[in-house]
Amino acid sequence: MEAGVGFGIKQDIVTKLTEMPQPVSDIIMTMTLPLSKDNFATIISVYAPTMTNPEENKEAFYNQLASVLSGIPRTDKLLLIGDFIARI
Repeated sequence: MEAGVGFGIKQDIVTKLTEMPQPVSDIIMTMTLPLSKDNFATIISVYAPTMTNPEENKEAFYNQLASVLSGIPRTDKLLLIGDFIARI
């Protein structure tokens, strides 16, 4: 697959990160931002497989995304962003 994800982060925010953004795969990446004292926001950036991808690729992506989501603390604010290649 020739796709990827990433984050553009302002320098003053980078200095506040407790860890750098973490790649889960070529098409899923997470970043945790400290908001205040013990509050965090987790941002997940994704690039979903297209409809023309084999079913096993799509299923693997959504299984991996579900695994990532289940590992995020319930107290975190969550933002899921990306290209889901949706069709209406």
